[in-house]
Amino acid sequence: MSNRGLLIASGFVAGEALMGICLAILVALKVKLFAAADAVAGLEEQGYSVLATTPDWFGWKWLGAMVIVGLAAYLIMGSLKALRDRGEQEASPPSDETS
Repeated sequence: MSNRGLLIASGFVAGEALMGICLAILVALKVKLFAAADAVAGLEEQGYSVLATTPDWFGWKWLGAMVIVGLAAYLIMGSLKALRDRGEQEASPPSDETS
């Protein structure tokens, strides 16, 4: 695949658009996915539906940072590999394939 980065970037854009639509629907329906345990009663009084309380691991921002770093490394390594392969193809002499 010659345009792996373009394919991944397009997937990110499409995924972000779909998530935006899903979140807009949740906001319009007044649904909260997560809420702190002490805030659930107040939100329900305001007409919100709370699906779950906030889990303990919810504040692990470093986990998201590691995923982003991993994706960046994947894209960089894939791009460098494609560049190296393209350079090898241009450097090799043309083959004489007459049948």
